[in-house]
Amino acid sequence: MTVESKESNGIPRVVRPDLFITPDVVGLSVPSSIADGGRLTSKWKLALQWKDGKPEMRDLEESLPLPNGGWLYFDPMPPAPSPKDVAAWSVEGQQQWLSGASVDPAEVFAKVDRAIGDYIDLPPEHERETIGTLASWVVLSYVYPAWPAVPYLFVTGPLGSGKTRVFEILRELVYRPLSSSSVTAPWLFRTLHGKGGTLLFDEAERLRDSDPEARNINTILLAGYKRGQRATRLVGDAFESKEFDVFGLKALAAINGLPPALASRTIPLAMFRADRTSPKARRRVDAEPARWADLRDDLHALAVGPLGQAAIGLAAREDVCNFGNRDYELWQPILAVAKFIDEIGKGRGGGLHGVLTAYASQVISDSEDEQTPEADEILLRALDSRIGQGQSPKPKEILEDALGKEPQLFQRWSERGISEHLKRYGIRARKSNGERRYRDVSAETLAKIAKRYRMDLSPFGAPEGEGQMRDGKNEPAPSPLPTLTVQADLHNGTRSPAKRSQTGHGRSAGTKGVVGSVDKGRPATRRGRAIGRARGGTVAPGRETAETGRKARNAMNGAIP
Repeated sequence: MTVESKESNGIPRVVRPDLFITPDVVGLSVPSSIADGGRLTSKWKLALQWKDGKPEMRDLEESLPLPNGGWLYFDPMPPAPSPKDVAAWSVEGQQQWLSGASVDPAEVFAKVDRAIGDYIDLPPEHERETIGTLASWVVLSYVYPAWPAVPYLFVTGPLGSGKTRVFEILRELVYRPLSSSSVTAPWLFRTLHGKGGTLLFDEAERLRDSDPEARNINTILLAGYKRGQRATRLVGDAFESKEFDVFGLKALAAINGLPPALASRTIPLAMFRADRTSPKARRRVDAEPARWADLRDDLHALAVGPLGQAAIGLAAREDVCNFGNRDYELWQPILAVAKFIDEIGKGRGGGLHGVLTAYASQVISDSEDEQTPEADEILLRALDSRIGQGQSPKPKEILEDALGKEPQLFQRWSERGISEHLKRYGIRARKSNGERRYRDVSAETLAKIAKRYRMDLSPFGAPEGEGQMRDGKNEPAPSPLPTLTVQADLHNGTRSPAKRSQTGHGRSAGTKGVVGSVDKGRPATRRGRAIGRARGGTVAPGRETAETGRKARNAMNGAIP
């Protein structure tokens, strides 16, 4: 059967049967078991909520007739469920929904928020933001197909900090949780394609390994955050090319960081070891099966009810998120859910959207502050200084200036390494008369780079942070953000992005992905050491000094040709 993937008005005609949202109907599939002549058989049923609000339950077939005379087609069709498969949506819950029982989105969200908070111990100054983000992500898992791109979660923290506890809770709450003790690439793309659902990938440290299996898994994850991107594999004896739909929400947990490209698709959440006297640490998640079952019933009813009906409009709301580019893709779905809860709850959400917007702003600000390694900033400062004196410097001269500023950091660098780093910013040395010089670089170009990457290009010898080139003018630099100093990551010889030190715009070794704010004047706090790992770094308590960072970076830069 061959059909066009979209109607003339752009509405999808081919959707996944596990969870779909269209203007005419919202639906999801649930397994159903029937006793027939002493034998138990299972099949898939579709729970549908039509545009007029009418609920319906029917058998899953390859297509569904629409009220306007068109058809909705399902692909891929799943294999028949096993009789052992238990529907996450209870039969009682389905019957209540079919009878017309309504659910209050604000009340359901409050129950999810409270359930998460009952089992996770966090510092009080960050508790509401972290739990609110988790609860919004859980709700999003029931309506994510409405969005063109969705955020992954990255749960990080030291041993015993509660990462596994978070996954235990997510496994009880998210839509169709998928997990395995030994994730492989074939299992991943076949399961995501055949079943859909929410991937929970614990112990994701191995994604930074260089073996083929880790690279294949990483490739699938990189494709899976955006609708329409697929994993392509050769299958069968004839090695035919086949595409697999791997789109959906995914949560990853690791002590150390993720590969940078994958980390950029995540919202990092740092966990902390609970106090020994905390009752939350002693609670067992599996001790309250009825509570989780009731929450799942409410969430399923919400998915094919008021939230599902509103999801397409929420995905199109630009007013809920003022960020740009990748930050918009990461945070708009979360903030849209929060806005929905605030608006439909008429204040009962407690200003959730405002709380999470401020939280997201801090996360983004900290992340931007850390994305540029210290070495890159020093090189650009050296180049800017020479350009300001009317020179067209050679890479060798830039290296000499950098060595004068940070000899330990650059002692094993080469002219080629200098050129490769500056190419990242579109700056290339041109060959003339047998030598390469930076002839076509202007102060205005460097000012744009400084503004975009939030760099301090004050001249060598001036106090760092005293001035910054912006639009060709030397203006006061913004006030320093209160951040941590952490040790660089030497895993596999890779280099973690650096972050600003407590002194202002001078940089020390660090990592990308700080969640929430950090107390000013307290480098390497308990929270800071945990969050420092969020996007690729490790922390050695008691050694969080700039000197340690320089030594670590120097060791890493030794691999530069």
